[in-house]
Amino acid sequence: MNTDYQKTLEALTASDQIFAYRKPNLKKGELYSEFTNIPLSLKEYFELGLMHPEKDWLVYSNERYTYKEIYAQSARVANQLISYVIINGDRDDLCMQNNPEYVILYID
Repeated sequence: MNTDYQKTLEALTASDQIFAYRKPNLKKGELYSEFTNIPLSLKEYFELGLMHPEKDWLVYSNERYTYKEIYAQSARVANQLISYVIINGDRDDLCMQNNPEYVILYID
């Protein structure tokens, strides 16, 4: 590995960074890498976007969206659903392709 790559890798995997990892032992003595600072839930993952709202967060084909754009669209959808008297706890079905609109609906 070249030194620039090694320096970047070390910076991104430092113990206080999101990609920090450790190599615990398995029962059979095999080593594997395990991330230590990753979000523990989807909610925590979405909250990471709040740290950098203007950066690309979702890429689909040749489309790029910032977290701020996705979050704003999700809020608009949520408000529209509320206007239809759909409240937290109501159940509905969603059948669609895996695309940005799916993420927007899933977040709200």
